[in-house]
Amino acid sequence: MTYLAPRQGLFAIILLISFCIQSLFFVVSTERQLDEMRVQTGERMMAQLVDETKLPLLSQDRVSLSVIAKRYTADYNVSSLTIRDPNGAVLVQTGSAPLQGGDQVQHIATADNKALGTLTLTLTENSKGEIIASQWPFLLGSFILNLLIWLLYGYMARPTKAQLSALSREVQEHYLAQQPRPRRLRRDENADDLQSDEFASDTHASTGTVMGEGNQNDDSVDAATMASLLGHGSLAAKAAMPSSTATVNMHQALNQYVQSHQETTSQDNPHELASSERTDNASQTSEHTPSVLPDMQSEPASAPDVQQQNKATGKQRPFDTACIQIHYVDKYNLIAALAPEKSTPYFALCTQLLQQGIDEILSQPLFFGVTLINNPTFDAKGARVLLKATTSHAKVGLAAVILSKLYVMLNQIIVAKHHELKQFAAKVKIGVSDQEHKKPVAQLIENLAQEDEIIILLPSDGVKQLNGQVQLRNVANPMTVYERECALFEGTNDAMVQRLVDMRDAVLLPSE
Repeated sequence: MTYLAPRQGLFAIILLISFCIQSLFFVVSTERQLDEMRVQTGERMMAQLVDETKLPLLSQDRVSLSVIAKRYTADYNVSSLTIRDPNGAVLVQTGSAPLQGGDQVQHIATADNKALGTLTLTLTENSKGEIIASQWPFLLGSFILNLLIWLLYGYMARPTKAQLSALSREVQEHYLAQQPRPRRLRRDENADDLQSDEFASDTHASTGTVMGEGNQNDDSVDAATMASLLGHGSLAAKAAMPSSTATVNMHQALNQYVQSHQETTSQDNPHELASSERTDNASQTSEHTPSVLPDMQSEPASAPDVQQQNKATGKQRPFDTACIQIHYVDKYNLIAALAPEKSTPYFALCTQLLQQGIDEILSQPLFFGVTLINNPTFDAKGARVLLKATTSHAKVGLAAVILSKLYVMLNQIIVAKHHELKQFAAKVKIGVSDQEHKKPVAQLIENLAQEDEIIILLPSDGVKQLNGQVQLRNVANPMTVYERECALFEGTNDAMVQRLVDMRDAVLLPSE
């Protein structure tokens, strides 16, 4: 029979309370991080908004102000935007939830030390439900871990057979100590039995003497004898009543003692005792010996082999930094032939578009925790962007791929406009990887990627971030290990397509 661990239900309640407190602290800390990131995003948006609304505020152009305000309120973090003139009159008020409360970022637009108006940006409050819905894998994993701890406690802390035997002996000794001991009553019973035997012998002697003398006075002798017998018999019966009651109680106690000690007396046999001891030792050994898992039985590979395999295949590597390499498609080396007065504005335009695209990407709630760690600029060789994950849940790989696709979309429009004006503009091809494989990806970009294509070589953690968001396709007829492990951007889901279109319009609208 298997017994439960002591106070296993109480331990389960303690674990449940610990899980609830841990979940509460996690939600509070996540909400605080989101609040700080939202305020930083609001201040950055306010600085851009002030620069864009100076000219419309001078002329109080409500149409231009409405167009600009609508673009900013389309952001998920913005609840409402209010633009007032210097007198406090409302010029434009727009937003998805203008009555919703939240943190406000207010700034006074000035020009030549003259107040042009007041801009008030209301940020959306964070929802604890959305935080829990987005972080449910962590909470589910924590709950499963607490459940495993509870099951492990129930297995390790349950009593052994030796402990159960010792406990049963203590209970039996306590039970026997509470039972009455009728030894004194038994001594009185023996004395009464001796008196009754003496009286019976005297009676038989007197009866024999009377019968030997003759049959005289038979009726009187019989009457006297019967009277004496009846009198002494009643006295004997009265004396035997408490002794019989004590004997019955004593027998009941002995029967209970024998029944409770049946299992204990069976262990007095040497063979049974030895078998029980072997069983106890085997159970204790099995309980205190950890189980050997299947993956621990196999012999681990040597460290150099693992490093070579990871270096060749790009799997199982720590991934917190994504590298984006943008190369121009320049078959005839025309960029090198451009004059500085042509190439410098072109590179500056590409750098500006890339920087605005990075700002749009980093302002998205989906890419919370992703930061830019370099200052990318374009030259004749292209540009390189480095993104880093500051939290364990930041999707830096997905952010790098979406930023690459956004810049491809922006560059396509710029190339079309330049060709209409009969000016030079080159298409691009992009590679996304981690820091360790930036050189192999540069070779893959030159050898495999076509114009407007994105080639991806990420570790397994980075590829998991793309699941459900980005579709990939393998390279046809790979010749090397890196060609076999890399993939090409094939497409994305409808929600991400709409997000890309909105970000592209947000970048290009101020320049129109």
